Amino acid sequence: MNLSEENGKGERVAVSRDVLAGLAWQAASEVEGVVGSQQPAMESITSRVKREFMQRGVRISEEKDGSLVIDLHLRVRYGSRLPDLSQAVKKKVRDFLGAMADTQVLRVEVTIEDIEFPET
Repeated sequence: MNLSEENGKGERVAVSRDVLAGLAWQAASEVEGVVGSQQPAMESITSRVKREFMQRGVRISEEKDGSLVIDLHLRVRYGSRLPDLSQAVKKKVRDFLGAMADTQVLRVEVTIEDIEFPET
């Protein structure tokens, strides 16, 4: 499924969910403390049944008004202050998708799935 919008010249511009998920992950990965994404085990099956799109721990859902809900499942570095990291990721993803794909993001949800501990 593609999200599309008119560009003001009567032409349609489509952006695939793969691209949006890639952009969301790129933005999240630029936040200090984020080391990876992680797809929950049951999410793969559930997403297919619900016909939701999830790639690399990023789920994109479209609301009836066309706005997006971005759901990120992340692995973070030990020692990161989780509330601050979560807020930084939300802001970065919302701003990045708005600037790069001109999309209206209703909400960004962050789930910390795992913490990467330093090797001793």
